[in-house]
Amino acid sequence: MALLKGPVFVGLLVMLALGCAMYLRLWSVQSQISLEDPQLIRLQFERAHNEALDESAEWRMKYDEEAERSRNYMQEVVEMKEVLEKKREENESLKGLLDTLQKCGSNIAKMWVLPVYCLTRSSIGNGRSRCDCL
Repeated sequence: MALLKGPVFVGLLVMLALGCAMYLRLWSVQSQISLEDPQLIRLQFERAHNEALDESAEWRMKYDEEAERSRNYMQEVVEMKEVLEKKREENESLKGLLDTLQKCGSNIAKMWVLPVYCLTRSSIGNGRSRCDCL
């Protein structure tokens, strides 16, 4: 009981009072932090969410631009194929016409070119009036 009456007891009481004060102070700081935590977390989440939306919008815009370019290229390819097909059809019809003209042309050449050739040859030659090629 001698310890309860001396300066040691007073020192223990002061230490106990300081410990309780420190504990209450830490508890109040912790409660303030815990009250601010949801707000901080919510703000950080909103910021991260907005950044993700911005990045998503950028990628979507890039995708839309690429899709538009691809669509334009495909349209050009289809147009070129149509033009090529038309040219091929024209070529086939012109080949048929050319064959017809060659057949007719050979008949015409037989009718007209040969007598003209003979006439020019006979007039250039030794003055004969008769055609040698017939």
